[in-house]
Amino acid sequence: MELQKIEQLLDKYFESETTLKEEKALCNYFSSSEVAPHLQAYQSMFAHFSASKDEVYQNDVKAFSEEPLQSKSRNLWYSIAAGLVIVLGATFFFQQQNNTTHQEQEVLMAYEQTKNALQMVSEILNESTSQLTYINEFETNKNKIFK
Repeated sequence: MELQKIEQLLDKYFESETTLKEEKALCNYFSSSEVAPHLQAYQSMFAHFSASKDEVYQNDVKAFSEEPLQSKSRNLWYSIAAGLVIVLGATFFFQQQNNTTHQEQEVLMAYEQTKNALQMVSEILNESTSQLTYINEFETNKNKIFK
């Protein structure tokens, strides 16, 4: 096969545009002994592809059967122990979160009362400032009339 056609097929191959027939032609070219020197780097790649086609996976049953299997009851006990540790840890954590002292409860209550009082003051100030817009508009109209 001529060198220019091989280079075109390689370009198509790397763009994933070759057909199976063209790929077979490339494999045949690179398995031959007449590979151009600047293309010899691809020879090992195509040789690997050809060799990997013939590989067959064989399940080695003996290797798996020689390993001792853990009993299901042992795994069950580990699962139960892990669950128990998680439940006890969560219980302890939430008890620590809920154990606030009397002084802390008073501080939290004072904070909530202060927050509510400031919210009421804010609402009253917002209502008052909204009424100021009417006064500003009255002032501008008065200035227009008397000028």
